[in-house]
Amino acid sequence: MAVREVRKRIRDVLLELVKEPREVLTDTIEATREIAVITLRGGKRRRKEASRQVAKEIVEGAIEAGSEAGANLNSVAKGAVIGAMQGVGEVTEVNGTVISDTAKAALIGTSKAGGNLASAARRIVEGAIEASDRVGFKAEDAAATAAA
Repeated sequence: MAVREVRKRIRDVLLELVKEPREVLTDTIEATREIAVITLRGGKRRRKEASRQVAKEIVEGAIEAGSEAGANLNSVAKGAVIGAMQGVGEVTEVNGTVISDTAKAALIGTSKAGGNLASAARRIVEGAIEASDRVGFKAEDAAATAAA
């Protein structure tokens, strides 16, 4: 899957998921993780280099879809950060740049959708902390990187 198609794919998947009365956070984590893995494994570019762009597109697409569906943007932002980091971590290394770019994409997406940035920032950092253990990153380093 080409990186440019990632945003549309995650948007379509999440729009379907949030139509049903399920857990937005859990669904967002799973959908973003799965699409990150599929995209990075299927890409022709170097996975480590592509991971930043893939994570960014996934997070922004997820928040866009959440906004369109009327979902809680803070939950979508947190779930997208967790899922993107976990998905990248399954295929390649998660480094500080991936965490930083993912967090920035979540803030930008939330801002574009008209969400509360202070609340979103807190949930984004929580997401980075929660995902850090699974991707081999220290929680305090993930928090500091996501908050920077």
